[in-house]
Amino acid sequence: MEKLRLLLVEDEHAFHQLITKTLSDDYDITIADSVMQATDLIDQQHFDFALVDENLGNASGSQWIQTHHERDNFPRSTIIYSGSAAEETLLKALDCGASDFLKKPFSMQALKQKLASLQKYHERLDEYEDQLSSSNEVLVTALTQAAKFGQCMQLVKELNHCMTLEQMATSLQRFFKQVDLKAIIGLRLNDQQQLAVHTEKGSCSPLEEQVIHALANKKRVFTYGQRTAFNHEVASILVLNFARSQDSEIWIDALASLIESIASRIQFLNYHHSVLEVQTMLARTLTETRSLVNAAKQNREDTLNAIRQSIGLSFHVLDLSEEQEQYLSDLVEKALTENASEEKTLMQIRHALDDILQTIDKVTEQQDAPTPAVEPAVPALDDDILF
Repeated sequence: MEKLRLLLVEDEHAFHQLITKTLSDDYDITIADSVMQATDLIDQQHFDFALVDENLGNASGSQWIQTHHERDNFPRSTIIYSGSAAEETLLKALDCGASDFLKKPFSMQALKQKLASLQKYHERLDEYEDQLSSSNEVLVTALTQAAKFGQCMQLVKELNHCMTLEQMATSLQRFFKQVDLKAIIGLRLNDQQQLAVHTEKGSCSPLEEQVIHALANKKRVFTYGQRTAFNHEVASILVLNFARSQDSEIWIDALASLIESIASRIQFLNYHHSVLEVQTMLARTLTETRSLVNAAKQNREDTLNAIRQSIGLSFHVLDLSEEQEQYLSDLVEKALTENASEEKTLMQIRHALDDILQTIDKVTEQQDAPTPAVEPAVPALDDDILF
């Protein structure tokens, strides 16, 4: 075990020998005969302790400590000793920045106890500083993580107003540029509608498109060198410039959640487009049905008019009264109307289609509102080769 280093600032040679003989087994001792020599030594070497005489010829040990104790390379602890233990001497030792005080003459056992006590004090300080540093690291990590997740959630809010893959791609490109990450992004609405963008170049090369859409069959999160992929069957993000660090690990957690939110929005768009397609088909069918109903009604009117004309001529030949003619006409019209089953069926279909179309319109209006953000749990990361 390496010895602790002690600087003795003392101008009496007899005291040099006594200190060296007593403490050399436990400490690496360096001697300075004056404050000037002591100053030169602390500029050149590191010391754990300084043992300083108050009376150094024309110089004051406490004045030397006060002048230099705030320097980065000054000994961690200093013990000043003096032949006077008056209150003024003790206050001077306290004000100068010394760690402890001894009144001369003092025993070597008392000196050893003072040094041992200061060493324990150092250890407690080091432990406290380690705890403080660890707490600060946790705090910084938490704040960094909150900031990155906050950026992702702000992006999710923006994505929830996008109604096309192109709008989503534009928002994602802007986000990755802001956070200084280079990535290839693949969005897949269905087999016919796929989009691949590069956050720096805009367009992707044919190979980049092939790579990003091939990720649909890969794991949710995996890494290859500085590349990290975040994957879903309808969306993939391949980050190209991830350097392994604590910061990148936080980004991995945040982007793993982000990919789920992106996928959720794409799935909503797919559902929304399906609803619009059904709505269009029903509107077209309803228009055709209305035309058929109108044609059937017109055909019935034409038939009734023709029958009325024929019956009118027949009634005139039969020389019937007006009441008899009206009665027979009403009977014929009633029979034709009751038997017009085709027209009734078309009317029923028309009303049913009207009801369905109104329901779809309401659903579409509700779905046009922004969907809530998805924050899935992030699984453990798996390393995997890209291909």
